[in-house]
Amino acid sequence: MNNEINAFYDRLDQIRLQFNEGNIYKNMPELIIAARTNLDRKKRRTAYKAPESTAANLAQMAALAKKYRDRVQELKNADEKDADKEVPQDLDDKELDFLLDQLGNPDPRMRDHGSFYVFNDILRTGVLNDDQFHYAVAVTSSPEYLFPHILEPESDALFRRSFAVLVMGTLLFADRNFYHTLTEGEILVLLHRLATYALLEEDGRGFIENKGWGHAWIHVGNVFDELIERNLTRADKIFLMTAIVLGYQQVRDPLVYGEDQRLAFSLSNLVNKETFYADYLLLLLKQWQGRLMSIRPRDSVTFWNRWYNRNRLLEAMILRGDFPDSINQFLNDVTNNY
Repeated sequence: MNNEINAFYDRLDQIRLQFNEGNIYKNMPELIIAARTNLDRKKRRTAYKAPESTAANLAQMAALAKKYRDRVQELKNADEKDADKEVPQDLDDKELDFLLDQLGNPDPRMRDHGSFYVFNDILRTGVLNDDQFHYAVAVTSSPEYLFPHILEPESDALFRRSFAVLVMGTLLFADRNFYHTLTEGEILVLLHRLATYALLEEDGRGFIENKGWGHAWIHVGNVFDELIERNLTRADKIFLMTAIVLGYQQVRDPLVYGEDQRLAFSLSNLVNKETFYADYLLLLLKQWQGRLMSIRPRDSVTFWNRWYNRNRLLEAMILRGDFPDSINQFLNDVTNNY
């Protein structure tokens, strides 16, 4: 983590703690926006060292994919008498490192259809031992995976960041349903890392020609859904929601690959749990509307991408029809009057 991102990360933690202690409330979004405004977005990208798709690497990925795809099929075909049979935990640590590294490969054969698919299979079959599971969580949530080149213009570095978040969500799902091994401290770190990532990630590309899916903002929603099911304070869940809503507002690309529906689903999932969450989401939406009304339209692609990203999100929320009355009323007012 470079010094600038580290300082931003620490400032966010101060804001989170102040919110938990009740020292700030309505002004938390303003404090987060101010902290993000101080970041120096770079105008030029630096070289991204991507994993290679050598013949040997392709062969290794194919072998791992076949091995664990067959393992899944074996478990499906197992008789009831074999249901309790112990699954071999036979993934070598070097193979795990290989899979984690390939999450950053721009080649979809190694990333989308390779490493990610293998991770799904090894988690479904319980192949990772406890140490390997914690290690995979630590790597995918590390600054080295979540933040490389994130303050620079769009580049292939997106793939490592985005697919680290994707696998993080898969690991959280596996932990909640099968492993039950992550500590409250680890969960809190994941929350803070995801909040920081969401506020920094402005690359919203969906499907990228010849390289497959970027889809960072779909993956953010996956982790968001998992974290709000955890034993976290209400303040921490609102802090995370705030970071994600504010981050969504700053994405530079048109979010047209389902991101609006994904975030609407996640927000609905949280705010229908308690009125407290709904009240704060309404505050965020009103503040967002207020900021838009105070700025003049600009002749730039980024401005209009952000404008219509918002419109699509509000439309997705309206179409769901399951938000609390206070939020539905606001959405209808905005739609009818602006």
